[in-house]
Amino acid sequence: MILTWTPGEGSPPDVLYTVRYESKGRMDKWIKVPHCKNIHSISCNLTCVIPNFFIKFRAQVKATSGRLHSPWVKSQFKEYYLDVELAPPLLNVNVKENVIHVNATFPMAICVESLSWMYDFNLWEAGSENKKQYKSIFRKKAVTIDATALSGNYCLNTRSSIQSIDFKHSKFSEPVCILLNHKAEWKFPFSAIVPVLVLLIILASVSTIWLLKQDAKHKKKPQALDLSNYKVPGPTFCCELRENEFLTDCLICTDKPISQGKKNRTLAQNNHPWMASFLPSSSSEEEDEEEEENSSTFIPYTEMPQFPRTHFNFQTSETTEAETIVDT
Repeated sequence: MILTWTPGEGSPPDVLYTVRYESKGRMDKWIKVPHCKNIHSISCNLTCVIPNFFIKFRAQVKATSGRLHSPWVKSQFKEYYLDVELAPPLLNVNVKENVIHVNATFPMAICVESLSWMYDFNLWEAGSENKKQYKSIFRKKAVTIDATALSGNYCLNTRSSIQSIDFKHSKFSEPVCILLNHKAEWKFPFSAIVPVLVLLIILASVSTIWLLKQDAKHKKKPQALDLSNYKVPGPTFCCELRENEFLTDCLICTDKPISQGKKNRTLAQNNHPWMASFLPSSSSEEEDEEEEENSSTFIPYTEMPQFPRTHFNFQTSETTEAETIVDT
């Protein structure tokens, strides 16, 4: 409770002020305020001067300058308990192991600590209008809140009050916001889940293909399947195949070499481009019989390779035609 005044018009700079007060319990009994006698200040704190906070008081002040002095100027009657304006307390918030500890600090004079000062506070998630209220908490008492089920940004504010008067309270303080359980739960936007999954599948597929290729390069071919050094005995043939043609060759085996005329005739009859003959190993009589049989009816032994039909050219090695006839 502070008494203030304004200097009169034309007051000299060396003006001094004196303050007195009286209560309705003892009217016309003015009591001097010791720390507000002959002061240059234009205010006087009466909070701890008043003996009773539930009785109405009023004060008066006068100005003096040398031998000159002004008349006393009186204030209105005020009651501390009803008329004093409350300031919002200072909110203290501490979070430890999923527990919120809340208490309030009051800016007050020592002489009024005996009054039943209380505080209220609200707790809500940032951006929400749903506030949980904690009311009528004694100023020296701390509140413990279990924050295990809370996650996100939460805010608190507080106000001071007097227990026996419902309407006697201050304005709410500025909010104090804290982040709860930010390590325990991580919210991932649902709209980003599908692109991330597709990207992971693509990366996994590419990695698998690359590993398979690398594994195939390091694997060696079994020695039993390595035919790079194998050479077939006999003449070497080089075939040049053309498009849309198929090779339907017959391998004809006879007991006796066929003459050039018979070979050509046989080739003409069977419409085959080439034939290999083999030397006989029987007697001369059997050779004559074989010639007679060959002259009438010839039954070849053929093997049909499954190659595409094509026009091809042969280039044999530089051996004579006689050398191509090998003994079976």
